[in-house]
Amino acid sequence: MSRSTALASVLAALFLPVSAGAADVTLTGIDTADYPTIRLNVITKGRAQVPPDLRENGAPVIGLAAENLGRAKSVVLAIDRSRSMEGPALRDATAAARAFVARKPGPDRIGIVTFGSAAQRLTSFSSATIDADLALRTVGVDSKVGTALWDAIVLGSRELAAEPLPGKVLIVLTDGTDTSSKSDVAAAVAAARAAGVSVHPIAIASPQFSPVPLQALARRTGGVYRSASSTAALRSVYAAVAEELRRTWRLEYVTAARGDESFRLEARVPGLGAARADVVIPANVAAGSDTSGGSPGVVPDFLYESALGTQLVGIVVGMIVLLAASLALVPVRGARLRRRLQPHLTPGGKVPKGSESERFAALSGFLHATE
Repeated sequence: MSRSTALASVLAALFLPVSAGAADVTLTGIDTADYPTIRLNVITKGRAQVPPDLRENGAPVIGLAAENLGRAKSVVLAIDRSRSMEGPALRDATAAARAFVARKPGPDRIGIVTFGSAAQRLTSFSSATIDADLALRTVGVDSKVGTALWDAIVLGSRELAAEPLPGKVLIVLTDGTDTSSKSDVAAAVAAARAAGVSVHPIAIASPQFSPVPLQALARRTGGVYRSASSTAALRSVYAAVAEELRRTWRLEYVTAARGDESFRLEARVPGLGAARADVVIPANVAAGSDTSGGSPGVVPDFLYESALGTQLVGIVVGMIVLLAASLALVPVRGARLRRRLQPHLTPGGKVPKGSESERFAALSGFLHATE
């Protein structure tokens, strides 16, 4: 087993399947890897113009961010042009990608990336279709051996990171496994997640091809893995991706659940229905979110967890308050003594008006002591 396949298998084991509460609304791509931040997709049967109402254990979630992928988005189409794609495979692949470009929503911005022995950008992003269409018409098979699949995903993710539209999607087509990338599947996942990109892999099925790494990539980035039985079916697969994106909301929020704790998510879409999913935060994911570095707290845990500990904390706090109050009286007494002595020390016996610092001496002393 290769290093990429082994890592993808571990990533796949972290996530449980989810159940939808209604066929008209579906929850997919639930991602807890950045706990306490949770990401997921809400896919509706019809197009929804308002964000779903998302609840965790019946309560509205905190800090909900919603992106309507059907309204406007930036898309990278990454096409495999390795030597195994020679002939009808590459012609069918580019024709299907061109049909996707031709049917895109007007505001969508498209960029083209290809990969064989190395990954390269063919076009910059544009809402016009002419550049992408011309670039896809000129794609040829690489003369060198190799498939830089993970490098193409890293490149596409970095291109999307600079895009102004909040929705970012990478659709990658391949017929085999990576053989020549400098990156691996973990780097591809990290690049996509850092850029907020959902990756939708399309694989041309073959006996020697393992879908596990691409399935893990899709799951970790909120995308959907699809398999084409033949290159002739690619046009319908691309059409299915386009139609689903028009009905997808990408959601992100901060969970109130603690590590290794299960909770229920419910997404309600007005006029379309609701879906529910039971989610478990893996213990290793929650532990990885601890930024304390494993160092002990300033206050021992038993002081929080027992009645005696609470009483001890109360006594200590009371003593600190009394000490602060006594220290605050010191500048007050000093100011009074100076005022009583001033008539005997000042010529003419006049008492000067108290300075601004004296008037606030008591307050300053108290704040300093409590600080």
